[in-house]
Amino acid sequence: MGLGAAWRVADISKGSTIVIFGLGTVGLLIKLEIETMKLIKHPNVVQLYGVMGSKTKIFIVLEFVTGGELFNKIVNQGRMGEDEAKRYFQQLINVVDYCHSSVYHLDLKPKNLLLDARRNLKVSYFGLSALSKQVRDDDLLHTTCGTSIYGPFSTIEAMMVQRRTCSHVGLSCLCCSQVTCLSMNLI
Repeated sequence: MGLGAAWRVADISKGSTIVIFGLGTVGLLIKLEIETMKLIKHPNVVQLYGVMGSKTKIFIVLEFVTGGELFNKIVNQGRMGEDEAKRYFQQLINVVDYCHSSVYHLDLKPKNLLLDARRNLKVSYFGLSALSKQVRDDDLLHTTCGTSIYGPFSTIEAMMVQRRTCSHVGLSCLCCSQVTCLSMNLI
């Protein structure tokens, strides 16, 4: 949800825990994320409970998710069993199906998929999302899609040729085989 102070708070009335983010500046991505999250009410999406503001800060109240990122689980645990992978995939497809009536996430990746205390998937970070009303007459979205370091190597290679540098794509090796990275002289 961006940079700023965060407070974990027990919500006694609901018997749950929430997190409150205090942000000093609110950029376009945060505004988009807030507007998008207001539209989505699904058990596998981090819930936005409220937004409050003052003259200098904005406070965002979200569901507190304790299980960490799916990315960290994969890195720390390695390969997961088929049943567990199938469960996460079913939850993800459920969310995508629900959201696509009004919202396209455009940046689904293990770092944006959180796990709750019961190991249920929670989709987070809608800062790069697009609304269905942004689809043009040709039935396409004309917008940036996803984090560039997770893109296909043909796209990354074109970026490298354009910019004459490869320092910004080093982490993309997490999404490919080491052999491919070596062949492109990325590691």
